[in-house]
Amino acid sequence: MAARENQGYVIGIIVLAVLAVMLLVTTVFSTMKAYENYDKKIAAEENATFQQAYADASTAKANMLSACVGVEGIDANEITTYRDQITSFKRNVDSSKAGEIQQIADSAQTIYETYKKDMAFNSAITDAGDGAVDSDMTYKGTIDKMASALNASNANAFDKSKEARRIEREAQQKITTITNTLEERTKALTQTEQDLSDEKQRNAAEEKELGNLAKSLQDAMDDQRAEFDDQKAGLEKMIADTNENMKFVAKQNAALKAKVNEYEREVFDLADGEIVRVSDSSDTVFIDLGRLDGVRANLTFAVYDQTANDFEKDRHKAMIEITEILGPHLAKARITTDDPKNPILTKDQILSATFDRGDSVTIALGGFFDLDGDGLSDLAKLKRMIVRNGGSVVASHDENGNITGEIDSTTRFFVLGPSPRAGAQNVVKAMGAMKEQAEGNAVDIIDIRKLLNWMGVHGNARIERMDSRIGESTGFQPRTPAGR
Repeated sequence: MAARENQGYVIGIIVLAVLAVMLLVTTVFSTMKAYENYDKKIAAEENATFQQAYADASTAKANMLSACVGVEGIDANEITTYRDQITSFKRNVDSSKAGEIQQIADSAQTIYETYKKDMAFNSAITDAGDGAVDSDMTYKGTIDKMASALNASNANAFDKSKEARRIEREAQQKITTITNTLEERTKALTQTEQDLSDEKQRNAAEEKELGNLAKSLQDAMDDQRAEFDDQKAGLEKMIADTNENMKFVAKQNAALKAKVNEYEREVFDLADGEIVRVSDSSDTVFIDLGRLDGVRANLTFAVYDQTANDFEKDRHKAMIEITEILGPHLAKARITTDDPKNPILTKDQILSATFDRGDSVTIALGGFFDLDGDGLSDLAKLKRMIVRNGGSVVASHDENGNITGEIDSTTRFFVLGPSPRAGAQNVVKAMGAMKEQAEGNAVDIIDIRKLLNWMGVHGNARIERMDSRIGESTGFQPRTPAGR
């Protein structure tokens, strides 16, 4: 009986020991879990502090960029304040992540150095004289001030040119008056000589007296002629000086125009040249473009009436092809197509979308170009037409949407064609990306119809005659027309 009681005590002790061990294990596990959660909390707080500092630094950088550009509501005087704020945010984060904040600070400093360099030009025309940052010391302010200064210079040049023309008109009027006076006196002298001749036959004495009178009149006329020559020489010198002034004004206007074109890029549909002579014996014309203008043989131009000012609306009246370069600014061309009811005349304008006087017109192509309506891509044919007309293709894409080349501010036109008939999302994305790139660089976006009109191409037959080669790589895989 006593043995059974001892056995019960042993079992109780064992149970208590097991419970104690379980309690100890549970306590240790709970403690370790608490430490782990505490470490996660500290890490989360440090990460939140870093994210806030990173966001504040990025916001300060964005505000600095807005101040440099000249966004309304942000003062240019705060540029350095925003830049210095970025460095201060680095102090609030752990040293292991301070490098990312420093990268933003370094980027902001690079932007600031570029801003100071660009504003060196602005400082030459700014009206701030107290050493403070002018509110217009921004990129927007720079462009506005340059435009204002150029407009003022243009107005001054126009006034000078107007005054020069006035002086020239007055000088011409004086020359005309003196010439008329001389003619009248010459007529009077001729009549006097005739009277003297008649009087000589009747009376020798009177002839001598009239001879003396004629001599006196001759002397007076010589004096007047000498005075006229002096006045004429003075007026000719005045005209020469006026012409020199007009040349200087013209040169100054050309320089101002070049500067305006450099800072404000605007593209206008202007004619490339004009017809200077039409041959009577053959289908040949001569144009005012030559070797120094970058014209070459086989280049084609569309001919527009001399009064045309909207080349898309008016459409061309004829086509010519360059056959011979005759001089710096003279070339010979044959008439390839014309309208007998509307013949080519001197002073008619010529235009090619792929030619620019002295330079090559840069063109980008995006979309599916089916020029002859057979359902197949004519991209390669279109590129050859552009190059043959003096242009260059700087960017395009294939049927998989892979873009080659790049559209920048020097690109003249972006020709946006239709999307492929079959759903090609990659091509559509490529077209959208190229259009966005063109819009961002202020490139003119035109359709294929306008490009072909400018090159003087209308209808499928015309396109086939310009390039009848087939079987060459087009950049798009052959595709049968829809429904076949």
